[in-house]
Amino acid sequence: MNLASLVVRAQPAKMAVLRDALLAIPGAEIHAETEDGRMIVTVEETPEQTVSTALTRVQQLEPVICVTLAYEHSERATEEAPAAASAPADAGGASPESVRKFQEA
Repeated sequence: MNLASLVVRAQPAKMAVLRDALLAIPGAEIHAETEDGRMIVTVEETPEQTVSTALTRVQQLEPVICVTLAYEHSERATEEAPAAASAPADAGGASPESVRKFQEA
């Protein structure tokens, strides 16, 4: 799962247009908005596009003044994650448990 939280600043008079445009982006969700033109938006990776593609689409919307990345989360699918037991024997003195926690982060 990959997702990002954004603070979107836009022209206040065009918030309704922006709202419709954002909701047309796959994986985008609006969580809050203010009268002065700010929105809290999350974008989540979908089969149609990556988070970075969605972020670029948000930035290119006409009413948008700027977009600030507030948070980004990325994790591998569990079937792709290497097992802690498969860590190299010389892991810099780290215990298998420490290696596993690092790999999960």
